[in-house]
Amino acid sequence: MSWWTTARAVGASLGITERRVASIGCALGRTIYRETRRASTIVNLHRRPRPLLPATVERLQRWFPDLDLTTVRVRTRCRLPPNRFRDGGSVYAMTFGSTIHWRGDLDETSPLHLVRLLHELVHV
Repeated sequence: MSWWTTARAVGASLGITERRVASIGCALGRTIYRETRRASTIVNLHRRPRPLLPATVERLQRWFPDLDLTTVRVRTRCRLPPNRFRDGGSVYAMTFGSTIHWRGDLDETSPLHLVRLLHELVHV
């Protein structure tokens, strides 16, 4: 690090100079989301989205009082892109808007699947 870089960093920290670095985090995240959603939708086009079962909606609605769970759609047996933000583990589902792309078959009576579904509903 040069003395000039150090001086600029100190000046920016003290509010003396203006930092000229633009944040790209949000723009990059939006681009990754948009392209991942597009790719997942295209590759799973033959997987028709379906609503949650009425019993599931009734069971989970109290956890999401401000969300109309009847508008949520699930595509099952989907091909999903890898999760680039995590090294280990497998991706079981991805949520885009109000549509959940689920890797395998969704068993809405399974406690494990319901916990995972709750997680995905947070993203909806």
